[in-house]
Amino acid sequence: GSLLDSNAPESAGKPSQAFHSTYWPLVRSAGAAGEEREAALEHLVRQYSPALKQYLRTKFGFDSATADDYVQGFLVDKVIKRDLIARAEEGKGKFRTFLVTAIYRCAIDRLRREKSRKRFPENGFIGLDSVPEGEPALTVEDRKAFDNVFVRQVLATAVHRLSQYCSSHDHAAAWTVFYHRVLSPALDISEAKPYTGLARELDLVSEVEARNLLVTAKRIFRRELESVVTEYSNDSAEVDAELADLRRLLL
Repeated sequence: GSLLDSNAPESAGKPSQAFHSTYWPLVRSAGAAGEEREAALEHLVRQYSPALKQYLRTKFGFDSATADDYVQGFLVDKVIKRDLIARAEEGKGKFRTFLVTAIYRCAIDRLRREKSRKRFPENGFIGLDSVPEGEPALTVEDRKAFDNVFVRQVLATAVHRLSQYCSSHDHAAAWTVFYHRVLSPALDISEAKPYTGLARELDLVSEVEARNLLVTAKRIFRRELESVVTEYSNDSAEVDAELADLRRLLL
C-alpha cells in the first residue's frame, strides 16, 4: 500500500493544487538584517539545496559536481551577495517556486555566458537550445518537476528517520516488514513479500503479527513524516494540507 495509507487524519481535508509548504517566518528572518539571519539562511540552504541540485541534474543533464558548483554559485551570488531572500513575498506564491525560478534563470544566464566564451561542452546540455531569447521563463512542467524532486527529498528524509528510530528502539522487525511490504515495492526493487514468508523469516507467531508490525511501522513513519513537513510549515492545518498533497502526488 501507499506510504501514507495508514492513520491519515480526517482533518487533512481536500488536497490543494501543489505541495506548497513554506515556513514564512523563517524566510522573513533569512531576508532581514539581524542576529537570526545567518541561522535562518543556513537552515533554508540545508532544506532546499539537495532538491535544487537534483533539479539542475534532471533539467540540464549536469553531473553531480557541476550541479553542486551551480548551486554554490547561486547561493553565494544571488542569495548572499544580492540578498535574494529579502525579495520573496508571502502573498505572491510559494517560496519554493520563487527559489526554483531564480536558480533556473541563474543557470540559463551562466550557461549562455559559458557558451559565448566557447566553454560550453561539445554535447551541450539538455534544454538550453529550446530556451527563447530574453528573460528565461519557468514552465508549469518545470515547477511540477521541482515539486516532485522536493517530495522525494521529504519522503527520503522521513524514511531515513524511520530507519534510525526503529534501529534505536528495538523495532528492527517492524522496519523489516515495512521495507519488504512498502518501501521495496515502492522503489521497484522487488515485489512485496508475503506476510507468511515474513513471519517465518522473523520467527513470528503468525502472519497477523507481521501485519501488526506493519501498522506500527506506518504509524511511526507518518509521525516522522509529519516532523519533516513541520520543518517547512508553521501550523497544524498546513501540515495536514501538505500530507494530503503528498498522498495525492504519490497516487
